[in-house]
Amino acid sequence: HGSSPETVTNPEYSKGIVEAGCHKHWDVLTFQTYSWDNFDPEEVREPLERIRELYAENSSYGKDRPIFTTLGYPSSVEEGWITSSEEKQAKMLARILLTDQFSGVNVTLWYNHQDDIYAMATWGFYGLYKSQDEGSKILEPKPAYVAAKAFSSLLQGFHFLSRLNAGGSEEYVLEFADANAAESRYAAWTRSGTPVTITAPLKKG
Repeated sequence: HGSSPETVTNPEYSKGIVEAGCHKHWDVLTFQTYSWDNFDPEEVREPLERIRELYAENSSYGKDRPIFTTLGYPSSVEEGWITSSEEKQAKMLARILLTDQFSGVNVTLWYNHQDDIYAMATWGFYGLYKSQDEGSKILEPKPAYVAAKAFSSLLQGFHFLSRLNAGGSEEYVLEFADANAAESRYAAWTRSGTPVTITAPLKKG
């Protein structure tokens, strides 16, 4: 089952699906968590949790049924609905991946693998790689690819454990632990548009 951004922010649609019994025939829930105005990845966490609880309460669906999200962010914009760059795309990718981990999302499907030289305007610039001439076998990674690689390398074998108190609602410090809880790693960022100092109670070592 796949759903649009409106489904996440307004879960009445999913409630109707549950009441109709359609959810009993699904193996995975997939949501497109795009938001076209003032996009902040962190805004999807609470709606996703409400939807997960809805399915757990109304059937044998349970909280263990996988949830996937499909999302992307452009590195260049022509329509004017947001301001972006390759550096901002990389930052947003990291926030999206971390927020999905924080929200219990099992798989994040990123749009797109590489820029599309034939696409119109903004839709051509969602890739992790820059567009190449047709037939070229060389892919040039964008900063977003570097961010995705760092996320994968640093947190491989680790799972989300908790969000630590960082002193404000705009600041995030997430703790990830390995399978044996012997090592912790942390990710920190802010939704604020200006630099901030973050203080959080990290473990020793």
